[in-house]
Amino acid sequence: MGKTVGTLQLLIGCCKTTSESDRCQNDTDDRSKLPAPPPYQLKEYDDRSELPAPPPHELKLYGYKELAVATEYFSQDYLLGEGGFGQVYKATLDGEEVAIKKLKIIKLEKKLEESEFLTCVNHPNIVKMIGLCREGSNRVLVLEFVPNKTLTYHLHDEKNKILDWPTRMKIALQSANGLLYLHQGCKPKIIHRDMKVDNILLDNNFNAKVADFSLSNFLSDTDKVSHITSLFRGTNGYADPEYGNIQKISDKLDIYSFGVILLELITGRKPCSDYGDATIVKWAKSRIGQALYENDYTSLVDPRLKKYEELEMIRMIYCAAASLYKPSSFRPNIKQIIEVLDRKMLPEEIMDRNDIDGLLDGIPPNTQINMPKMYGFEELATATEFFSNAHLLGEGALGQVFKATLDGNDVVIKRLKRIRPENTLKEMKFLGVVRHPNLVKVIGYCSEGANRVLVSEFVPNRTLTYHLHGKPKVLHGYIKTNNILLDDNFEPKIADFGLYDFLPDRFFSTHISTGSILLRI
Repeated sequence: MGKTVGTLQLLIGCCKTTSESDRCQNDTDDRSKLPAPPPYQLKEYDDRSELPAPPPHELKLYGYKELAVATEYFSQDYLLGEGGFGQVYKATLDGEEVAIKKLKIIKLEKKLEESEFLTCVNHPNIVKMIGLCREGSNRVLVLEFVPNKTLTYHLHDEKNKILDWPTRMKIALQSANGLLYLHQGCKPKIIHRDMKVDNILLDNNFNAKVADFSLSNFLSDTDKVSHITSLFRGTNGYADPEYGNIQKISDKLDIYSFGVILLELITGRKPCSDYGDATIVKWAKSRIGQALYENDYTSLVDPRLKKYEELEMIRMIYCAAASLYKPSSFRPNIKQIIEVLDRKMLPEEIMDRNDIDGLLDGIPPNTQINMPKMYGFEELATATEFFSNAHLLGEGALGQVFKATLDGNDVVIKRLKRIRPENTLKEMKFLGVVRHPNLVKVIGYCSEGANRVLVSEFVPNRTLTYHLHGKPKVLHGYIKTNNILLDDNFEPKIADFGLYDFLPDRFFSTHISTGSILLRI
């Protein structure tokens, strides 16, 4: 049978417990002094989000033949799955069900033995390593068997029961705590580099365990590590777009991938569509901004979720957005994400409101967003004396523009023609959110029946056209020799233009009526 490998000294040297890591953080992090929420708010998650590390355990050294026999010589009948680095088999050893991972041979520059990496890892939210084999060129890991398959299976297989919101929240917190242990609980830190829902395993109580980090390097000094090969770039859909074939190592790689996992928990969508559509990250970007701006999550949240805690949903959305849409140097670390999810930190501390609103399509990130006011049609009609020509500034292809006073301020009221009335309400609300010093500010709107009216700021000094090209032109409309008068020196003077319209500087004059064409030849 197997031989016992003493690893106690190595374990003590390699790892701190999560509680020790948290204690170090609390000494320097003022945010940890934030008042705790009422007890009932956290009751459901108190025993899940900060699980203590178990005591160190000894690893068992197995013979290759023993593991081959346990799997009937690595028979396909025992195969659980296969990844880029090897096959995983189910077997029974020492009376317990285990997972046996048979590694492929992969040449890695300056890489320690993988088995030595895993001796340092011991946490309830990390798949436990029981033993290993390292005979000749064979590298085989013996891991705990986690019976309830992967998060992928429960989240994306339509034949399964829908994961309810408390379970999704629990999985998010526990997975984050496993990642926290890798990033801050082990010395030197471990970067997973392949975080995805396939690598989050669930037990029968839906407790989460992070798996398959075993080929990640320990980083003694991340500042001195300048690149990794594309072999470790991660799975498509989870890979940080800031990194290419040669990429700098950072724990922010895992933060980006974890943000994708959070989006999957929020939306129920896969990271990449089966039909080649946009990735979940691109699909969700504007929807996150709209959801938080309008306080309506219908277009973002998994439609199969009939009930969820809205404040928890908002916190998870903030965590996902901060992980995915901020530059890597400004992304939160995993401890901050846990504190936001666990209601110990305000979500605005990792991503402020302007950052979120900047995710709306077509709006620059630093543009200020505000709520437009809704006016009644009668109020706007009264302000313009029932859209009197005395208040008319101009007319364009889309409608008439009037000057009026509302709430003590001069404003412009644009009464739109009936163009796609089913769409104009949404467009007007969208225009109303934009604030920038070089854009005419839309103050409010009216949508009553078929009436569509925009209220915007009044800009007093006319248009650039007026100042570049002079005052509005006058069309004579009746030029003929009878209207050209001559003085004694035969200097011509054009007459009879007084009965024709001045055309002020209006938006777009597209036509004049045939009644204005009076000239007869």
